[in-house]
Amino acid sequence: MLFYKYPDPSKIPTVAERLQYFRHKKSLLQEDVAKVAGLHRSTYISYENPKHEQYSLDVLKKISELYCIDITALLDEYNKFLYDGQTIQIRQTRKAMGITQYQFGKLYGVTSNTVKCWESGKIKLSKRVWERIYK
Repeated sequence: MLFYKYPDPSKIPTVAERLQYFRHKKSLLQEDVAKVAGLHRSTYISYENPKHEQYSLDVLKKISELYCIDITALLDEYNKFLYDGQTIQIRQTRKAMGITQYQFGKLYGVTSNTVKCWESGKIKLSKRVWERIYK
């Protein structure tokens, strides 16, 4: 069980496992959490699947309130990056490198238009690309 593997929940690597950890800690069923979060049970089940990468912050906020914890306790590094605002962070990273959107895109295998969309918040950076840039 996750309690034994991770006595400190901040060491749990994925949002999915953190959701499981706190749900078990409160002795709740997936259906209970799904109702509070305003999700269908099957959708909530997908939230506890480690392959799930991006989460609705509105849903996680409702779940964190149920568990009486700060939302950041549920977030892994990638989702914390999204929560903290990818637009500012990507722009700061690119400017710290002293390169244009075109150069940044070329460096990471995307178009300058994609970089522009990341920096404007029109699209979310995928976890795979986030790992290439920040890991």
